[in-house]
Amino acid sequence: MNNFNMKTGIVFSCFNIEHTLDVQKLIQVLSEQEHYYFCFVNDCSTDNTNQVLSSIKQKIPHRTFIINLEKKSGRPEALRTGIVYFEKLRYINYIGFFKNDLYFDFKALKSMTKSLHFSENTSIVFGLEEKSKYVHTKERNLPFEFFKKKCPFGKDISEFLKLKDSTMVFSKSIVPILFDSPFVSKHFFYLEILLRLKLLFGEKNLNKFILIKNLKLIQVQQNKPYLSFYQGMHSSFLLLRFCINYTLLRKSYLLLR
Repeated sequence: MNNFNMKTGIVFSCFNIEHTLDVQKLIQVLSEQEHYYFCFVNDCSTDNTNQVLSSIKQKIPHRTFIINLEKKSGRPEALRTGIVYFEKLRYINYIGFFKNDLYFDFKALKSMTKSLHFSENTSIVFGLEEKSKYVHTKERNLPFEFFKKKCPFGKDISEFLKLKDSTMVFSKSIVPILFDSPFVSKHFFYLEILLRLKLLFGEKNLNKFILIKNLKLIQVQQNKPYLSFYQGMHSSFLLLRFCINYTLLRKSYLLLR
């Protein structure tokens, strides 16, 4: 088997994407790269999303899977459903999903998969944009940076912000531990993944098993008035929600120790 073409299952969470999903690009990728398998999880869409997904499956039936959820679950649970489905397929080597289900970069995903394959101990790779909107948080929002330093779990906040909304690819072997249980939070499931990884590998050994890879993605410059102000307000609101969710989630996961 080609080392660079390990069979990889990619999960897409879909809700009302009838007019936004780039169907032709996905069909092209499936046609040209036979090591990719797609699982579309339709999260109770109210438009013609299922027909759009079926059009992809008609073109590449053997490597396209569609799961229609009976109850709207949100993106974290939709992704988890697809991941668990792929984990049961023996021929799948790796599983992953994009930070955004409508804007995907398969070139970056291939680079991440190669890193995962050739790193002996690595079980999961996080793909981050090189210029994350949080990189210059200190310059834009000093109160946020101050409270982050003073929080007893400030390190976890930093880790969460670093990994938030990243593209992920991981070995199938860690799926039963990371994804078998439903997520508690819809908005902070990356935090839950981080806590589950610490529970799995231990906080001291975490860096031995995960890899953070910077991706050279095209970024659109945003020249909007008061952008810094709104980003600062968003960061402060994120901190407040993080504190609440972190306290509840940490108590839940500590019970598992």
